[in-house]
Amino acid sequence: MEQFYKLLKEYNNSTWDVENRAKWHEMYCADSMPTYLDILLQRLSKLDRNLSIIEVGSGYGDVIAMLIYLGFKNIIGIERDKTACAIANKKLQSLFNTNKAYIKCEEYPVKLNANPDIYIQINNVYIDAISSKKEYLERNKEWVYYNGTPKYVYVEFIDESYNNS
Repeated sequence: MEQFYKLLKEYNNSTWDVENRAKWHEMYCADSMPTYLDILLQRLSKLDRNLSIIEVGSGYGDVIAMLIYLGFKNIIGIERDKTACAIANKKLQSLFNTNKAYIKCEEYPVKLNANPDIYIQINNVYIDAISSKKEYLERNKEWVYYNGTPKYVYVEFIDESYNNS
């Protein structure tokens, strides 16, 4: 899957100066694929491509790009930051020569028409006035089951101890 990350990294680096992306996104411009993305890629590559996926907190679309690259067809991303959402959809359309907007620009939780088979969430620190790790985990457990019971759940929670330097 080196080819996927090379494609993603080259796109991210080529657009860095014209897009106003958050500093944390530099990890997708580095020479090495972020560890969690590599693990997720390995695990998802073994699954049926017809499974439906929701990815919450899509950011700039890097995880969705990986899902498209792997050949998944039924993908929905949710991103509440409208600027990040627009940048992500533009990236996906450019990389995969499509007009489809894979990422919805809205807050989660949002009701879907179906129960997703796979729930993915890569998230950063406590948000929305959540003050403890316990409260954060409880809220996110509710999110996982908001649209039904997925067959697979992949999450990476980054707490306040994370340092992006």
